[in-house]
Amino acid sequence: MRFLYLVSLLLLIVTRVQAAGVAVVAPKDGDNAKFGQQLNDGVKIAVDTINEAGGLLGEKLELIYMDDVCSESALHGDVQALNISKDSGINLVIGPYCTDMLFPSMMKGSSAVRIMPQPLNNQWYNYNHTGLYKIGGRISEQAKTFFEVYKDKWIDKNLAVVYSQDNDATYETASELQSIFMANNLANRVNLYDINAYNNKMKKMAKEIVRDNKVAYILGRKSQIAEIAQKLQEKDENIIIIVDEYMATAHFFKEMGNFADGVYLLRINNQKSNANFTKELVELRIKGREPRGIGVMGYAAVMMWRDMVKKAQSFDAAAIDAIAGQQSWSLPWGKVKFQHGRTLTNGGWNMYLFEDGEYTQVN
Repeated sequence: MRFLYLVSLLLLIVTRVQAAGVAVVAPKDGDNAKFGQQLNDGVKIAVDTINEAGGLLGEKLELIYMDDVCSESALHGDVQALNISKDSGINLVIGPYCTDMLFPSMMKGSSAVRIMPQPLNNQWYNYNHTGLYKIGGRISEQAKTFFEVYKDKWIDKNLAVVYSQDNDATYETASELQSIFMANNLANRVNLYDINAYNNKMKKMAKEIVRDNKVAYILGRKSQIAEIAQKLQEKDENIIIIVDEYMATAHFFKEMGNFADGVYLLRINNQKSNANFTKELVELRIKGREPRGIGVMGYAAVMMWRDMVKKAQSFDAAAIDAIAGQQSWSLPWGKVKFQHGRTLTNGGWNMYLFEDGEYTQVN
């Protein structure tokens, strides 16, 4: 199944006839489906906006939604979507949402541009390929947002950072946070706990954490985050818990139930209060459209690609690469420049308090 999918998608990408294809590779089902839907909705708003203005280089855009099951061992395509679009070709790929190191081999020889709108671990952030652009920055940058909130709200409390040594994203974020604490002469306030060192003995880890800490920043796989949060609350109902919403996924809320109240969540800045995006957002709202959550990143990715295509007068990735570094490009958080496909500025993170089903921004 995986081999057939790779071949089918490669043929799909390199075959181009009339319409300009825009593919979103994002989860349709499972705990990440919420974020996949947001991403697809944001891309659709951008595609519709461009088509209503007459298309791009004389061609209308066709949106193709490909399923990303968020598993390297089970990556497969949405067969129906592939069949619908097999005669139109793909000029832009948004994603995949869940990074897969096999995906570059699928893009080999393709002339399509690829934009990754979500924050990435260092390996992906530094990966370079013709036509590949990363606008979400590094996932470890959430550590800066966390520290600013910690400094304002909890500086008198010890912090436990729970991470997994074998997970790049969690390890990098924990390391970044430790460096920030050291640079601010607060190294004595932060304690790191590697999940792997406890051999799944979460009760033991929770007991050690609450003994020395009043704040816990939990990073890890979705099942680990929910379980650790529960064990911590059992040991100390007043402990302050912070999680990354994209790592925790919908699984966290299902497992925690009402006990999710009072938990803080880090999520990507939605840019709704950003002056650079206000006028554009108002115009979209008048038309009854508004990208939500990570959908803002998807919308921004397509609109930036539109500007690149117009400047290059070509859909070809190599032609776009040739002009990409020559100027700044507009994103909701301002003008950005690219270096080896990386933005030198990105949209950043916000922290929210979750209570009664509502999110309240705290930074």
